Parts: sequence; C-alpha cells; structure tokens
Amino acid sequence: MSFEASLRSDLTRWIEAKAEMDVLVDRASMWALREAGRQVKREARKLAPVYGGTTKSVAIGSRRGFNVTTGPRNAEGKRGYKYVEGVQPGLLQSSISPSRRLKKRGEHDYRLSVGPRGGHVHLYSGKQEGRVGYMEAGRAAASGRFQTIFETAQRNVLRKYG
Repeated sequence: MSFEASLRSDLTRWIEAKAEMDVLVDRASMWALREAGRQVKREARKLAPVYGGTTKSVAIGSRRGFNVTTGPRNAEGKRGYKYVEGVQPGLLQSSISPSRRLKKRGEHDYRLSVGPRGGHVHLYSGKQEGRVGYMEAGRAAASGRFQTIFETAQRNVLRKYG
C-alpha cells in the first residue's frame, strides 16, 4: 500500500466521521432548541394574564369551538363545531406553545417560535403582550437555562466520540 492510498483511506474515514458528527450535532441542537422552547412556554404560561371577569362582551369574544367531527354526534345528530358560550378563563395561557416544526435557516442554523396559537386568542394576545409582556418576560426567565440545555445536548454527542 502506497502512502497516497493510505492517505486517501484516512481522509475518507475522516470525511465520513465528520459527516456523522454533523448529523449528531444537528440532532443535539434541534433537541436543545425544542427543550429551550418548552422552558419558555412554561415560564410564559406562568406569567400570562388570566381573565377573571364575567362581562358579556368578553364572553362573546371568547367563544371556544370544539371540533366534534370525529366524536359523538351532538344533540341534533349532526357533526361539526359545538360552541360553548360564556367566559373561558385561561385561553391565552393554555394557547402558548412552541411551533411543532423547526425552520432551517442555513447550515447548523435552526429557528423555533414560541407564542400564543389559535384564532381564539389572536384578537387580544398582542394587546396583552403590550400590557403585560408575558412572552418577553418568559423568554428572559428561561434564558438562564439555555446555556445548560445546550451544553448537556452537546456533551451527549461528544460522549460518543470521547
């Protein structure tokens, strides 16, 4: 075996190992980003305002629709949406969640958004964020844990090679 063949063999193994390492680092980063999103969600839900009143104007604005197309039939024997009238406290709080899919912005660069989801809260979630700032405060409260989360994920990847 010549020196050139040996060098090619070593280089090929190094390229394969680097590709495998890139995949593992990406997976670890995605896991860490999702975990960071879960932490922000927990903190923002703690800080989100919950309506405690009983006024009719808010009751109309907070009708909550439940999809019963796959469930039992309603009283008229029809399938569709069943609305529950009245004030539904905690709609904003319970709607805060991270997006399900990560957005890839480049090589080793991912994005995850966390915020209120659903049509029933989009009418007032921005206004409440301006008043209370629950999402920004939730991100700030959880940001102290981000470093630990990412270090743990990367340590688990490097453990395979170390």
